[in-house]
Amino acid sequence: MCGSWRNTTGDTESARGLDRWSAEEVGYTPSYTWWVTVYEACDRLILGQDDLARQALERAQKGYLLVWDPILKDAPCFERFSIDPVYLDTVQYFDELRANLRERLPETLAEFGVEL
Repeated sequence: MCGSWRNTTGDTESARGLDRWSAEEVGYTPSYTWWVTVYEACDRLILGQDDLARQALERAQKGYLLVWDPILKDAPCFERFSIDPVYLDTVQYFDELRANLRERLPETLAEFGVEL
């Protein structure tokens, strides 16, 4: 993951390397895990593959694990996508998922006997 975070600075050579690694190791199997899809989108944006980045972000919206906000919202690779509808939908998806989990938190804690 650290290598992918470095790619957000626009390091195209590292992005190409991760693209090759993903193709060889991961095989681009459709993954809905946020870290695979969001990092892939970032790498794709660095490589100028906007449509593939959008596809990765759409897959991210099918996941159920929370994305790390600093990666999705603050990574330099997403700056030029700040008004892209798919990117904005992805941000909204994770914001709503987080709000839903926060709303359910007291009930979940009570179910497991946790008191704060």
